[in-house]
Amino acid sequence: MDFTACGMSLTSWFAATLQRHSSKVQSGKMVQSQPSSTLTPALRDIPVGMQVVIVQYGGKWFQTVPLTPVQWAACTGIGAFSLLVRAGLRLFPTNKK
Repeated sequence: MDFTACGMSLTSWFAATLQRHSSKVQSGKMVQSQPSSTLTPALRDIPVGMQVVIVQYGGKWFQTVPLTPVQWAACTGIGAFSLLVRAGLRLFPTNKK
């Protein structure tokens, strides 16, 4: 199975979405993340839609081949797993000064 077409943009989108919806810890206190504007869904969904169109229909222009549903699921799963790893790593304290 070839995962080279997955790229990092889908993973980046998942990371941004998780970060936007999660609470942040600052100075030991829980602080809710900023409320999103009405433009946020469009700013998130348009690049994702463009990525799907480019991968599925880009052909010679972008040197891509369409992914199968299994490959899309694998790409999405890898991105989601990386978010779980990130969340797990954030549980460990750091010695920032």
